[in-house]
Amino acid sequence: MLLLPSTLALLSSALIFFTFPDGPLPHLAWIAFCPFALAISNSRSVKSTLVWSIPYSITIWYLCTWWFVTGLQQIGSIEFVPAALLSTVPAIVGAVPYLAFALIAQHLRLFDPPLARPACASALLTLMVHLWPTPFPGHLAHSLYRETGLLQLASLGGESLLLLLINATSFVVSAAVSIRGKRRIAYGLAAIAIPAGSYLYGMAAHRSFEAAERSFDKVTIGMVQPNIAIPGLQQEGKTNADYLKVPGALSRKIVAEHPDIDLVVWPEIPLAFSVVNQPRDFELMDMLSKDLPVPLLISDFFYTYTDQAGDAPAFFNAMHLLHGSGEPKATYVKNKLIPFGEFVPLENHFPILGELFPEVRRYTAGTEPSTITIGTLKIAPAICLEAIYSSHIADLVSKGANIIINPGNDAYFGQTPGPRVHLALSTFRAYEYRIPLVRVTNSGLSEAITASGRSLINGDKLLSAAIHVVTLPLPPRGASFNPNRVTEILCMVVLLLSAFSYLANKAR
Repeated sequence: MLLLPSTLALLSSALIFFTFPDGPLPHLAWIAFCPFALAISNSRSVKSTLVWSIPYSITIWYLCTWWFVTGLQQIGSIEFVPAALLSTVPAIVGAVPYLAFALIAQHLRLFDPPLARPACASALLTLMVHLWPTPFPGHLAHSLYRETGLLQLASLGGESLLLLLINATSFVVSAAVSIRGKRRIAYGLAAIAIPAGSYLYGMAAHRSFEAAERSFDKVTIGMVQPNIAIPGLQQEGKTNADYLKVPGALSRKIVAEHPDIDLVVWPEIPLAFSVVNQPRDFELMDMLSKDLPVPLLISDFFYTYTDQAGDAPAFFNAMHLLHGSGEPKATYVKNKLIPFGEFVPLENHFPILGELFPEVRRYTAGTEPSTITIGTLKIAPAICLEAIYSSHIADLVSKGANIIINPGNDAYFGQTPGPRVHLALSTFRAYEYRIPLVRVTNSGLSEAITASGRSLINGDKLLSAAIHVVTLPLPPRGASFNPNRVTEILCMVVLLLSAFSYLANKAR
């Protein structure tokens, strides 16, 4: 009885694996959930659905995020077995909305002919995936992150609008497969019209916004990509400061070759250095800042003590603006820290977790998103994974930010899909808020994307040193709201209309 649903679920898992960033067939995202819907339709009960949907939901997530193991080993100095076990946590958390959707859809018979309701189903799944709290908000829409025209939709309804259309296409295809007669033709035409209409709109929107960009002021930014190797345990205050000479030399090279540059940006680098607390680091950065005629943005750490004697220092992951000296002119403290990389979740409630993961660094999160202003530049700082969270950028854009600077260090993930997935999730922020995104990495896959979605860096390779200089049109400010809220409202309206229709039919 379970053979057909299980087989269909396995097929859906394979399609998702091949479409996710770094996969060879990203356009299969449009139909990846079609077998999933057919599996629900062919399940006889909620109980039987539960049997296959639990392994399906967890498997698709683990297949797409297995590289967490490598990252946890490197970032948190965690052994392989505990890292492998920990990496199942985001897979299980990410699986919850898909599992819940399968059970609800089976109970309501959303995919059963002849009354299949793909609009209701796609709105429900999109809302559940979008609103579910997860440390890694990845989904099928990110498979298409290179589709510049298609991603223009994000300015209307955020990345969740594209997810809604992808879900709708899969579910309409499943309806066309399972329903006979004239409705099959209608569903088949709808399955073609949804992606075709999305691409046509995107092409027109891209041309329109590119034309608008011609009137914007321009800013030229130098990006330093030193490719510094991961040195093992990074002990604050004990790192060889000579490593700082590598990005320093690249910074001087950028300025020498491009005297009209406006700003130099460093990535996160795997060195625990601090211009605030370490005199040797301050000396080197003070010398560099005096040599550079332009501002320099760096990512480092600093620590402070509380007034209570005996208290351990509080460490912060920060972005500092230097200009003319090693003394920071402005500081941003990272708000969203990486679990088991920069802190141990629930350690205060369960001290044994601290004993199990003694090598994980204990950073303190910033409490308020803040911009950094340099002339007409009002920067939305997004350190590492902060750029994958749309709400974080929304807070900064509401304060007038007109460019996202995203320093990161994906060397922890090596040659796994991790760096490309990170890039895919971050890319959507430029489209959603119509401001440029400058992603500066230590080890490759640096990127600069204009507010219209045009990529300015092509062919950047992983684990390579480089410098990039990009000139970007600078809008006066970004969009004033989080566009994902539009899709949330749209999905709720669809669900309400579906509920009214269901109750009306039931009353007849």
